[in-house]
Amino acid sequence: MILSQGPQFEGNVGALVKIRLQEPSRYTGEITETAVYIGGWYRFSDAFILNARLDWMNFALGLSYDINISKINVATESRGGFEISLMYIQPFKASRKTATPLM
Repeated sequence: MILSQGPQFEGNVGALVKIRLQEPSRYTGEITETAVYIGGWYRFSDAFILNARLDWMNFALGLSYDINISKINVATESRGGFEISLMYIQPFKASRKTATPLM
């Protein structure tokens, strides 16, 4: 991910691994997927970010920890910071309509 605004620049590179704990229902949509994500990111010249996320029903709970590696680590004594996120995932309703191209 690259963010740029005027002279400011921020770049992150990383990945998450998804582990499915429960498959979603293919037929009724009543049972949603349960999954855990684990991974990490590197924010250029600034921090390493450890990340975990749990998807359960229509909610996702995330936990991140930033490990500071920039010049500010002198002031922070190389301590990072925790971030917690709670997300609501809107259920996707597939359309049964079929598009017909115009002739």
